[in-house]
Amino acid sequence: MTEPTVRTTAPRSQPARRRTVRPSRLLLWVAAVLLAVFSLLPMLGVVSDAFKTQQDLYREPRTLFPTHPTLKNFSYVVGRGNFLSWLGNSALVSICTVAIGLLIGVMAGYALSRFQFRGKRVVGVALLATQMFPSVLLIIPLFDIVSRLNLIDTPWALVLAQVSACAPLGAWLMKTAFDQVPKEIDEAARIDGCGRFAAMWRAALPAARPGVVATGIFIFIGSWEEFTFAVTFTNSDEHRTLPVGLSQLSSAYEVSWNQVAAMSLLVAIPSIILFGLIQRWLVSGNTAGGVKG
Repeated sequence: MTEPTVRTTAPRSQPARRRTVRPSRLLLWVAAVLLAVFSLLPMLGVVSDAFKTQQDLYREPRTLFPTHPTLKNFSYVVGRGNFLSWLGNSALVSICTVAIGLLIGVMAGYALSRFQFRGKRVVGVALLATQMFPSVLLIIPLFDIVSRLNLIDTPWALVLAQVSACAPLGAWLMKTAFDQVPKEIDEAARIDGCGRFAAMWRAALPAARPGVVATGIFIFIGSWEEFTFAVTFTNSDEHRTLPVGLSQLSSAYEVSWNQVAAMSLLVAIPSIILFGLIQRWLVSGNTAGGVKG
């Protein structure tokens, strides 16, 4: 007796749908590409000029890429003046400014986010209002304070000045970061026996870590690139920072743009490295931790 055979028919393959691109989406992509080119082309020009000789820089017709790349511009700016002292001063001032600015910003931001008190809205508006005025308006009162403290021509004068300028922004950014953290995390820590400060330090602050990193980056960049305070509160060349050293490459009669470009790249390298190391914290906005049930 033969077993019955079962015939199976293969499913008919459906024709692949053609993917159509809507004109609005295509226009958006074109605009994004043009914006990227518009933003990156000047940076590419700076990088190219840093490796150009003086002849390539003023050659006609002007070319984007150097015909004879050289590293003499970098060796010149490193060997000229007190580059290592400028670098050390910039690093010291920026690290201290970030540490003090973050400490003030975290505590002030947590208070604005969690506590209710009279005048809270006025304080928030005042923090934002401080960002509307240029830093040059603070020079006269800060100079008086720094002079009374005998801090002129020291890195601590720059730390004091830059903390006063960045602390309001840090407080507002940290308030926004703590607003994204559920209050139940604080309450769970309080139930476990933590006080207010311990609940902030052990529960709310780890959950707001991406905001802390973003705030630290803003403070670091503002401190690393600050010029007005550095040129006002320092007199000797050994106490100046990198932006002030960069300004010394130009004179009233001549500007060596290839050397300025090389110095600009050296100034930008620490910020680029910092972004590369902590970029994952900028995109991870999920709240860490959980609520005790």
